[in-house]
Amino acid sequence: HSEMGVSLAYLRRFREAEDHVVTALGLLAKSRLPQQSHRPCLLTILGQIYLLSGRDGEAAKTLAAAEEAARPFWNEWHPEMAILQGALGILAFRQGRLDEAEGRTRSSLAAMERLLGPDHGEVGMLAKQLAAILKKQRRKNEAKEWEARARGIFVRAAGQPAPVSAWAFR
Repeated sequence: HSEMGVSLAYLRRFREAEDHVVTALGLLAKSRLPQQSHRPCLLTILGQIYLLSGRDGEAAKTLAAAEEAARPFWNEWHPEMAILQGALGILAFRQGRLDEAEGRTRSSLAAMERLLGPDHGEVGMLAKQLAAILKKQRRKNEAKEWEARARGIFVRAAGQPAPVSAWAFR
C-alpha cells in the first residue's frame, strides 16, 4: 500500500494515494509483530502527500508525528530522515520560518549528497529549494550560487537514465 501511495502521489492522484498510505498505517497498527520503524516512513509519505496537495495544516501535524516516531530509529544520515527533513524544510518555507527552512534543507541536502552523490537529481532539487529560501532571505549571491549548482546538476543529468532515488531505500 505504501508503494502504491507513492506511485499515485507522483501521478497527482492525492486522495487515492492518501487512502493507500492510511490503509498501510492501519495494517501496521493491527499487525501482531508491527515493525514500528515503518511508522515514521509511512507518516513521512502521508505528510508529503499532504504537502503536494496543498494541505499544509495536515502536513504539519503528520510530519511532526513522523519526526517524533523516527527519533528511536533514524539518525541524521538515514535516507528516510533526509526525505523527512526536506519535507519539513518545504513546510517551514511555506509558513515563513526561513531559518528553520534553511537548516532543514541544508541537513537534507548534505545527507542526500552523501547518500546519492553530488550530481543526483534529488540533490539538484534540494539545491533549487535552498536557492529559493536564500532568495527569500535576501541573500542573493548565495541564492545565485545554489541556483547555478542546481542548473548544473540538471544539465549533467539530462539524457541519462534515471538514477536511484532516495525513495528506493523504502
